[in-house]
Amino acid sequence: MIWIEKVNWLDKDNGEAYIYLTDGIYRVVCFSSSFYEDVELKFNGTIYSYEAENVYKKFDEKCEIRKNDDGIYHLEGKMVDRENKIVRIGEFLISLSDSQIDKDIQLNDYIE
Repeated sequence: MIWIEKVNWLDKDNGEAYIYLTDGIYRVVCFSSSFYEDVELKFNGTIYSYEAENVYKKFDEKCEIRKNDDGIYHLEGKMVDRENKIVRIGEFLISLSDSQIDKDIQLNDYIE
């Protein structure tokens, strides 16, 4: 289960905010342009990445979400929906839909 841990409003009237999400192990901060929820509610949905680069198959089953010093996330997870480019990391489902995914990456492969 993923919870909304914190909300930093940029424009509450227009629903623009940075949303802090956690599954108890991993934590991500996402931008939303149509957010009208409260803190401590469950989040049921997919997070959409923006311009993921250098996606490749890895040969261990390690999952990780790490925010680099430049503010960009480094993700390692399991491909759970090849057609829609959905990766699972803990309870998070993250869409890489606008990213190039090599054809050698198949369902249930681990990527980073």
